[in-house]
Amino acid sequence: MKHIFCYVLAATILGGCSQPMASMAEAKTPATEVATYDLETSFSGDCSSYGNQKFAEVIASQIEDLRALNFEKAYLWAAPEFRNSNSLEAFTTVVVSNYSILLGARSAYFSNCTIYQDLWGEALVTVQSSEGQLRTYNYRMLNSQEEGWRVFGVYEEPEIRSLS
Repeated sequence: MKHIFCYVLAATILGGCSQPMASMAEAKTPATEVATYDLETSFSGDCSSYGNQKFAEVIASQIEDLRALNFEKAYLWAAPEFRNSNSLEAFTTVVVSNYSILLGARSAYFSNCTIYQDLWGEALVTVQSSEGQLRTYNYRMLNSQEEGWRVFGVYEEPEIRSLS
């Protein structure tokens, strides 16, 4: 069972890193502009509990570091297992190419926070850019014995569109 769990988590990380790359022209926030306003965060009921808020704080800290364009510090919020298989350069490239909205995030709304046996967890994080764009990401978290909660993988949730 433990091997299946590890396989699923590894597939999640690799899946997040293998998303199609967006062109730099599509990025709304240039990678050279540091956000100069505070990140507004809010939590739904399930993310407000003490345990769930602990890993939500890690996600918010990583987003703050990305907004400051401090990729080295943001990389340290990643789980040791992620860092062991992905370089800082690869992390930076994936963030700038696929998650550029995080670089200019104005707000982050946390929902559906769940912890499984205090070993791993997940949360939906809806990010709004300074231009008003919305993106929702599924964050997968690991509770490392050495470092506590860390980001193991992130992937963008499909955009919900009206059928009418």
